[in-house]
Amino acid sequence: MPSWLQRVRRVATPFFNFEGLAAFKARLRPSHWDDIWLVHPVDTSPVRALLDALTAFAGGSLLRFGWRTLRRGPPPVLALMAALLVPWTIVLALLDTSRWYPAPWMQLGWVAFDIVLSGLLAELSRRWHHALGVFTALLITLDAVVTSAQAVTWYAPRVASAWDALWLLIATTAPTLASIVVWGAVARRTAPRA
Repeated sequence: MPSWLQRVRRVATPFFNFEGLAAFKARLRPSHWDDIWLVHPVDTSPVRALLDALTAFAGGSLLRFGWRTLRRGPPPVLALMAALLVPWTIVLALLDTSRWYPAPWMQLGWVAFDIVLSGLLAELSRRWHHALGVFTALLITLDAVVTSAQAVTWYAPRVASAWDALWLLIATTAPTLASIVVWGAVARRTAPRA
């Protein structure tokens, strides 16, 4: 296998169980293994051919397939969410307290909350614990509800620019999406195996 394909496989392994597929095929005791080739007409771009093959593998829209994959909460997605919370938390800590928070303790509370949340997501990405997954999903859902309420009552009247509006959109959308991902991870690991 070419080295670039090995790298792709290493990166994609958390999203697709290549070893499990190989083990399943080996149990069928094939007499030999055939290479699989992606061929395309000369007048068709190789990128287009690859996108067509991926679309066929995905069973339709690549965006829908990506969303379904994200909703399952695979470990790399949880790790990415934990990592993204680090710069977000730094931004929260540096915001002008008098403009964006009703009181200084609220700013400190959100910063502490996000530090804890980042640690929980990092732990879940390394090793899944069901109770911790449910607890984290509940915390993120609470975050989504409280942030949305604060957005309507406190933040929205203070939006003075498109930049402010963008940050407010991220602040209210991110916890909702994160909640969907973590609840998806909980559901996937709770569902009985077929």
